[in-house]
Amino acid sequence: MAQNDPSLKTHRIRAERCYVRTVKGDDMVKRKEGATPRTLRLLALCDESRIFSDLKTEMDMPSEDLELWLADLCNRGLLEPGVARRK
Repeated sequence: MAQNDPSLKTHRIRAERCYVRTVKGDDMVKRKEGATPRTLRLLALCDESRIFSDLKTEMDMPSEDLELWLADLCNRGLLEPGVARRK
């Protein structure tokens, strides 16, 4: 993939941002199919109450790996960046 291709979506990962399931992502979690168990677990965790650091702790993975994974899920239309609403 060409990094300068304007048709490619990019998502800047921010520690204070939450990542919320889209309708497509929510459907995948409800069906419990269409992705690996670990991907489904990450999708299930993504809501308006968890920020990046919460996801990192829950998934027990390095920041760099989680950033790549979240960006990929955003690019696939399963997640979208949101504003955290702490409970």
